[in-house]
Amino acid sequence: MEGIDKVAKRLQEERGKVADIIRQEFADRYVAVALVIDMYMELSPNEWYLSATQECNCTLFASLQLRYNVHS
Repeated sequence: MEGIDKVAKRLQEERGKVADIIRQEFADRYVAVALVIDMYMELSPNEWYLSATQECNCTLFASLQLRYNVHS
């Protein structure tokens, strides 16, 4: 029974480490997207629309369209 408890404790510790890694990855990506959005906000609507279209970054482009209610 003691062996099972050791394994369970080790697995719980590893689970906590994985959760921390996932949280950090999410935070890093959130900051990166926020920086890109800030960059686009400095452009005129036509400039960021053309820039996003040319870069073919569909995810960012779609989020900008939704955020600023712009439709192609």
